[in-house]
Amino acid sequence: MVKRYIDLEDGQVHCRIWEPEKRPRQPDLVCLHAIPYSGLHFATIAPLLAIGRRVICPDYPGYGGSDPAADGHSIEAYASTLLRCLERLPASATVDLLGFHTGCLVGPEMALQAGGRVRRLVLIDVPCFDPDQRQSMLDKTAQPPAYDADPQSLAGAWQTNVASKLDVMDMNRCLELLAEQLRPGTRAHAGFGAAFSYASEERLARVEQPARVIATASMLAGPSRRAAEILGAGTLEEFPDLLAPTLDRGAKELASAARVFLDDA
Repeated sequence: MVKRYIDLEDGQVHCRIWEPEKRPRQPDLVCLHAIPYSGLHFATIAPLLAIGRRVICPDYPGYGGSDPAADGHSIEAYASTLLRCLERLPASATVDLLGFHTGCLVGPEMALQAGGRVRRLVLIDVPCFDPDQRQSMLDKTAQPPAYDADPQSLAGAWQTNVASKLDVMDMNRCLELLAEQLRPGTRAHAGFGAAFSYASEERLARVEQPARVIATASMLAGPSRRAAEILGAGTLEEFPDLLAPTLDRGAKELASAARVFLDDA
C-alpha cells in the first residue's frame, strides 16, 4: 500500500492505493468510505480486492488526510472532487466503485456525473431513506460532537470503535479507526448533513450502470433492499449473519462477492 496526496486547485486529497501483484487486468476499483472515517476503513478488505486490479481509497474533503471542503459538504461536491482526483492520479479509462454506508451515495453520484467513466458499482449497506426518514436522521446528526475537557465526552467514540470491536479487531486497528473518527474534530458531523440532505431515491433511480447491492445484518438492511429495487440495473445479495464491524469481520466474504460481480462484465 502506498499513500499519495493529489493536488487540486482547492486543496489536497489524500489516497491509499493497493497495487495488484501482477499487471492489472481489470479497471481500477475506487472504494468510498463511511462518514466520519476515511479510506483507512478499507485497510483490511482492500488487499483482498486488489487481485487483478488497483484499489484506490480516497478520503473525502474534510476527512482523513484530505484538506477541508472548499465548496462545503454535499454528496455532489464529494463526487465531483473525487472525479477530479481520478483525472490527476490518473486512473484507468473506466473505473468500478465500491461504496460503504455514505460511500453508497457518493458512488452513484459519481456514476451520474461521470457517465461512461464508471462501469459497475458495489454498494454495501445503503442508507437509502425516504424524505421523512432522512429528515429524522438529519435532526439526530446535525449537531457537532460535544467534545469538552471531560474525558467522558469521548466515551461514545471509545465504545463505538474500541470496546465493541475488540472481539473482532486487535487494539491497534481499533485505535486507528478511533483516531480517524476524531480527526475531523467538531466538524465530523458535516458529512452526515451531506448524506441526509441528499435525495437518494431520486438520484439512485437515474443510475444506469449495473450495481450489486449487498445487505448485511445492520439497521441498513431494509434501506439496502429498497435501494436494490430503485436501481434500474441493481441486484441484491444478502449476508444476514454478517455483523459489524462489517468490513473487518466479513472482509473475505465481501471481497469475494465484489470480485465475482466486478469480474463478470
